[in-house]
Amino acid sequence: MRRLTQRESTAAQWEREMKNILTSVQEASAIFKDLSMLVIEQGAIVDRIDFNLEQAEENMDAGIENLIVVRVHLARGCARGRQRVLIVGVAVASLYSHRLRRSLRAPRPSTACCCCAWCSSSR
Repeated sequence: MRRLTQRESTAAQWEREMKNILTSVQEASAIFKDLSMLVIEQGAIVDRIDFNLEQAEENMDAGIENLIVVRVHLARGCARGRQRVLIVGVAVASLYSHRLRRSLRAPRPSTACCCCAWCSSSR
């Protein structure tokens, strides 16, 4: 009888240990399932990051091309602006030189006989 109770207590202890092992395996399985979901989510995040980096690279290349075009246009525009300023400067200088030449000329002798209103109006 003693052996029987000892065997029953041993069997009960094994059963408890087996239940503990089963519980531990189930918890480990749940942890691995959660870990699997995290890996899948992280993969999706990495894919989005990769896509965003590719888009950023393409946008950066397009931006660099736009900056080159703007720089060329600005260089041309500055040259055109300098040309316009030069043309306006030459025009203004020619007007002033014409006025200066006119003012430096000797006055014409008057053909009028006197300073009366009749003579002045005929000029």
